[in-house]
Amino acid sequence: MLPFMLERADAFLSRNTSRPSLVETYAQNVWVTTAGFFSLNPLGTILRNTAIDRILYSVDYPFGNSEQGRAFMMNLKTSGLVNSTEWDMIAFKNAQKLLKLSG
Repeated sequence: MLPFMLERADAFLSRNTSRPSLVETYAQNVWVTTAGFFSLNPLGTILRNTAIDRILYSVDYPFGNSEQGRAFMMNLKTSGLVNSTEWDMIAFKNAQKLLKLSG
């Protein structure tokens, strides 16, 4: 829920300016996965407040399955929310980089 509450929480927490803001901390330390949220509306919000290189495709098995995940990713690919480079990043390139996997 943090991506959806980020600005509100940051406004509340930014009263103490002696430390980095929540938005800065989020941007530097958090990766977000698609697991369990195979819907474009929530992803649209995440795309507006999370760097594209911090978004990862994943499946939340047993609550979700690979077929649902694939359908979601195919829907994302044609949605206009991301271009093909960004889709590749979400689909696998960001995970390769984060987990230091060879591509």
